[in-house]
Amino acid sequence: MGRRAGPAAGARGAAVSAPPLVVEGLEVRAGRAGPAVVRGVSLTVPAGGCLALVGESGSGKSVTALAALGRLPPGLVRTGGRVALLGRNPAALPERALRALLAEGTGFVPQDPLAALDPLHPVADQIVAPRCPDGWGRLNEALSAVLGSRRPGRAERRRVAAALLERMGLRDAEARAGAFPHAFSGGMRQRALIAAATRHAPALVVADEPTTALDAAVERQVLTLLREAAAEAGAGLLLVSHDLGLVAWFADRVAVMREGRIVEEGETEAVFRAPREAYTRALLGASPALRVRRVAPRPPPGGRVLLSVEGVSRRYGGVAALTGATLSVQEGEFLAVVGESGSGKSTLGRLMLGLEAPDEGRVLFAGEDLARLRPAALRRLRAEMQPVFQDPLSSLDPRWSVGRSVAEPLRVAGLRGWPSEREAVAALLERVGLGGMERRRPSELSGGQRQRVAIARALAPRPRLIVADEAVSALDVTTQGRVMALLAAFRREGGAVVFVTHDLRLAAEEADRVAVVEAGRIVELGPPDAVLGAPSHPYTQRLVGALLPPRFPLPATLSEEVPS
Repeated sequence: MGRRAGPAAGARGAAVSAPPLVVEGLEVRAGRAGPAVVRGVSLTVPAGGCLALVGESGSGKSVTALAALGRLPPGLVRTGGRVALLGRNPAALPERALRALLAEGTGFVPQDPLAALDPLHPVADQIVAPRCPDGWGRLNEALSAVLGSRRPGRAERRRVAAALLERMGLRDAEARAGAFPHAFSGGMRQRALIAAATRHAPALVVADEPTTALDAAVERQVLTLLREAAAEAGAGLLLVSHDLGLVAWFADRVAVMREGRIVEEGETEAVFRAPREAYTRALLGASPALRVRRVAPRPPPGGRVLLSVEGVSRRYGGVAALTGATLSVQEGEFLAVVGESGSGKSTLGRLMLGLEAPDEGRVLFAGEDLARLRPAALRRLRAEMQPVFQDPLSSLDPRWSVGRSVAEPLRVAGLRGWPSEREAVAALLERVGLGGMERRRPSELSGGQRQRVAIARALAPRPRLIVADEAVSALDVTTQGRVMALLAAFRREGGAVVFVTHDLRLAAEEADRVAVVEAGRIVELGPPDAVLGAPSHPYTQRLVGALLPPRFPLPATLSEEVPS
């Protein structure tokens, strides 16, 4: 397919030998006179190489990547430094020329697939004609720079999109290409975005947490495809990630960020084997491994059943998302539900909360059949079972302050034992480590802070059950630990947790029991030492076998806590 020469054409040709991205002394502030978000960052992404940016939530990784593309969100301003993107300075280009440069020479995989895909257009159209990488919904005006002057017809768009989705490991790719984003699971949406980013062999791919919603097997496949695509095109890959295990396997070099600065940089093996900075050592020490709990599970057998799922099935347009699911959750139990992307585990979570009704079977909470309750009775019961969703930015109203979001359940369900709404909000935010942030808005918080707001809101009506659907998948390892500690504290107080996840390491370490879901069926259920330590079902064996072992033996001294 021919390509029309555009502003990026010369830069792409030069990118074979020259680095596609060079950043020197980058500074980004919240407003021209506001505090610095990124300070003095310098980095180079070589052609054909992979540089990983790692660090805690809020360290400035994503802001650095967006600044390099000239796509800072509203409120942030680049106030210093130099950026050479495919040989051009993005800050000096007119908007139309910058879009053409990005469309021709770069691919971008954003962190939030739900916000990046337009719900009004089929996935196929968005893979072939993706959005400009700013995350705020403007369609790419430079489509002709990628596809030539001819706009492909619907049949061709579906064919091209299906081939790309199949390469990303999606089953029934041809049928799914014509579907809309709401019909995709979180992992499927992320694979669609990766397909869009690599469709035209770009000179630079910027991947911002590209595998947070994917299970271990698909993680490996997708990152392998990203690296292979980069190598074939001689392209560079800037990988923003909190998953140090993946970084160890796929990055040539790693830059560690803390509070807007790069505190350590070098070849990945050198940094991982002998980290110089205490912060780097602490991050590596916090990285989870598959450690199966071999203590007696809590609660003891014979405890009171809080939630019961009996022979539940759910179909969408004739496609079975869940078939004959049966399990129970006891008071004070931590149940992990694991499986690949699209396996049906999130559907099971929604049915447990009464957000959807089963086509067959029933869901009982405290002995009440959720599908048979009148709306008023179901609303009262919902105060006792609260969700924590994967994407806190989509579940928090951007117009509301943090305090109002946390108070919302109390306005619906009543104070439920709290002295006052104001005292409840203050106590809940203090509990999740966000004291004094009542007036902030979601856009002013990091991903980890937003998720802690979501947990504070879930705890507000003093529920008996929390269903957390991929609640920590987008968080760095230390923030994951803080969120898991909050869920563990809730369980110690007698609450039950259903933890829907693709992260087998967290399931093995935290759960009392593990349910494994494959293609809508629960294929294995039991304590983690039996299910994950010695799996009997071939599917579970494959999931456990897909986990990447540590690439580099880490020093025995990695036991420090991350500096506050």
